[in-house]
Amino acid sequence: MEGRLYWVRGRFLKIWIYLKFQNPFLKIPFTPSYSGYVLEKREAGKGNWEKASFSSIPDTRFRVPNLTAQKSYEFRVAAVNVAGQGEWSENSVPIVAASRPSKPVVSMGMLGRDLIAKAGEPASILVPYAANPRPEITWSRGGIPFDERDARAVIESPDFMTQLNYKKCERGDSGTYTIRMENDLGSDSIDLRFKVVDRPAPPEGPLEVDDIGPESARLA
Repeated sequence: MEGRLYWVRGRFLKIWIYLKFQNPFLKIPFTPSYSGYVLEKREAGKGNWEKASFSSIPDTRFRVPNLTAQKSYEFRVAAVNVAGQGEWSENSVPIVAASRPSKPVVSMGMLGRDLIAKAGEPASILVPYAANPRPEITWSRGGIPFDERDARAVIESPDFMTQLNYKKCERGDSGTYTIRMENDLGSDSIDLRFKVVDRPAPPEGPLEVDDIGPESARLA
């Protein structure tokens, strides 16, 4: 009995791939009932197969975890019954572990939109997002975009996160920061309020003393 992999779809959820295949016993009459399936994976074009699940899969659909984002994978499946394991299916077409194409969506989660930092200390403004393909991201403060001349502000945008870093922030860094991201499918933006606080400066002197009495004096 041959377990054929009828390729219905591969759905992409970050670094998961959702597979669906057809039960081969539906096409073979009087076949002993099956006990499940075994599924293997490999990087596309490479020779070594490895188990995609360490236990038998009871259903004809399975979400394959622990994949590396942007790598291409092939899969094969075989049915198992009381007589043993059947033949392997044909290999699937290569599938890239990547999110479905989508417009950018900022997802702050538990991160606040009002941020406070101390002057002279490092600070980072983090903005998680989801998008595919990777969007073009721009940062601005008070409506003025950051550019290469803003040497103190280091902007990094790895997958699913963009952040602005200050090695030593100053009170002048306070303001409303707008982060806008856009790809071919749409755009999203968010405003974050960043405030830098510092110790009070020493009062200017000299002190003036008047209204002197036996138990008190007034300072100004």
